Amino acid sequence: MKLRAEEAEALEELLVENSSNIKVRIQLIAYYFHSCAHFSEDIEEANSSERIPLRYLIEKHTVHLDWLKANNPEHSVLTKQWGQPIPD
Repeated sequence: MKLRAEEAEALEELLVENSSNIKVRIQLIAYYFHSCAHFSEDIEEANSSERIPLRYLIEKHTVHLDWLKANNPEHSVLTKQWGQPIPD
């Protein structure tokens, strides 16, 4: 299932209520990774007002990845390609 930006924002809001929700964090890690991986394709499809800066996507991926490493360092997501840091 591919999330839309609005759905990712709703998941971010869920984390405000419950920051330890690992399931939501994993969904967001995957979303931000795949958004970065397909960034150039998404730019061609999106209106300029809908574009999310690549730097923002990388930062959000890093925030959630760092949280997972600190709070559940043995989680299997950390062995996946999308569970690795995204180079700048």
